[in-house]
Amino acid sequence: MTLNNDTAVKAANRPDGQPQIVGTPTEASLVILAQKYQLNSDELNVQNPRQKTLVFDSDRKRMSTINKNEKGQLTLYTKGALDGILAKTNSILTNGQVRDITDNDVQQIQAANESYAKQGFRALAVAYRDLSDSESQDLSKATGENTEQNLTFVGLTIMAAPPLLKSMQR
Repeated sequence: MTLNNDTAVKAANRPDGQPQIVGTPTEASLVILAQKYQLNSDELNVQNPRQKTLVFDSDRKRMSTINKNEKGQLTLYTKGALDGILAKTNSILTNGQVRDITDNDVQQIQAANESYAKQGFRALAVAYRDLSDSESQDLSKATGENTEQNLTFVGLTIMAAPPLLKSMQR
């Protein structure tokens, strides 16, 4: 979530004691979530430099980054709407192990997503895939259509969505 993110959350140095968000609040919530798990976005980005960004668009309903780890392996990190992610997923990460995703898994994930939505939460699905050596050779050819496939589903991130009426009043 932090490698696939262009927002920074700076230390609280404002008079109200709130951290400074440089970017969008939705993306900031993902950075803050990572911080709560003692993950340092700046360090992770240095250790896993971004090689390419597949920007979000409303047709794909997702965005991805390709990052290089310390061993030189390229990994695609994807986040977006659940239906857009699940359509490209063929495996799931469960208890640290990757296995084929089943229809039952998909039903449980969709049910959880619907439950969160009914409670007023917004969900973003997160997935990844290690790129093959041949894919890694020429990233100029990497597109959403040919790269965001055969993903491993990691999970959902849930955030409070502002009530529509209050948003409209502002």
